[in-house]
Amino acid sequence: MSRRRGGGAASPSVWSSPPPGLAKIAAVPFMRRATAHLGMSPGSCRIIGVLEAVGGAGLLLGPAFAPVGVAAATGTALLMYGAAAALAVFTAAAA
Repeated sequence: MSRRRGGGAASPSVWSSPPPGLAKIAAVPFMRRATAHLGMSPGSCRIIGVLEAVGGAGLLLGPAFAPVGVAAATGTALLMYGAAAALAVFTAAAA
């Protein structure tokens, strides 16, 4: 018989901040600072947050509805490609 450590609920520190997609949508202070550092506007940050949240929901629903899963996986891959491209541009501009 295995025993779980701690209580049944997660510790408060685990839930001290929302998931990144929701944090971008809500424009919480730490996310605003991070995106301002990269030169992104709050509006573009919110768009990325919506794409992340929709992609995550689609990936969760994907096993039940294959076309939704394929679309979510494709969208998430494109989102990550865009993030890598943006990082490359930001790094080149900083050099």
